[in-house]
Amino acid sequence: MGKSPLGERIHYIRKMILALTQGEFGKLLITRKTPEGVAQDVISTWERDVSEPSAEALTKLAELGRVSLNWLVAGKGKRPEGFRERTEIREYEPEANIPILAEVPAGFPEEIPEENVISWAVLPRSIVRKREGRLYGIFVKGNCMYPALKSGDEVIFDIGLQPENGDIVVARIEDAYEVRRFFKKRQAVELRPDNEVGYKPIIVAAKDEVCIEIIGVVIRSARDYRK
Repeated sequence: MGKSPLGERIHYIRKMILALTQGEFGKLLITRKTPEGVAQDVISTWERDVSEPSAEALTKLAELGRVSLNWLVAGKGKRPEGFRERTEIREYEPEANIPILAEVPAGFPEEIPEENVISWAVLPRSIVRKREGRLYGIFVKGNCMYPALKSGDEVIFDIGLQPENGDIVVARIEDAYEVRRFFKKRQAVELRPDNEVGYKPIIVAAKDEVCIEIIGVVIRSARDYRK
């Protein structure tokens, strides 16, 4: 039986045991060397096996996940219920990495600056195959789409899809991005929140001097929105 990478075990603790985003997870990793926690991009490098946590951070990781340090570091001993080595999954489907962006750039250039990629999402290649080069991720800001989405949720969007009424889209308005439902009217575009408590629709008419750009359609998050 093969041994899973350390990054896979760290990812399992964060995602499956604690159900936290990388940013939320990093804030809990307070040690003597990191009194303010660990940056989100560092967590990303750990999970991708680009770098490894310090011995002190590994101890903290094991405590947070309530797993044995021996299992976390070496993959040996008692492991969490439900965890499976990839070598144990007989019909393991190839995966593809999707970049998670810090911000949505204006015009969405073909090449995304490396510093704008803060994490990576892993999706089955069967989902990515027909959308090669068109998928990106972003973290939701605010709770305007609650309960469908909440602040900090990771969503994957397709920049090649044309939005249909009712689709959740990633839109750029002036210098900020919004994740809302799209509705096309005769002479206007409406970005509607699911949560009406404290949030109002954004309506931009053709005559308005407001720069709005529909970047992509959300296809995946906690649930699927577009197949």
